[in-house]
Amino acid sequence: PTVKEAKEMVALCKKAGVKLMVDLLAPGCHVYREPEKARALCEKLRGDDAVWGHAIWHDAIGKTAGGRTRDILNVRRWDPTHPVLCS
Repeated sequence: PTVKEAKEMVALCKKAGVKLMVDLLAPGCHVYREPEKARALCEKLRGDDAVWGHAIWHDAIGKTAGGRTRDILNVRRWDPTHPVLCS
């Protein structure tokens, strides 16, 4: 999601009393293809109680371990207040 869309999702989650898992593979905030947008989103959501965490990379690891490690470390640097899910 974009920062604006994420703000709307966070507001809905707060209203419903649930937590948001942010998809960092979505267009507009892809952790690898659009790292500056992903960074802006993570930094905006840092510390927000309605966010559960950030989801990245949901496929077979294969030869992508180096890239996944880079992305996990980036997201943890951008938002150290939420976990990063890599499955």
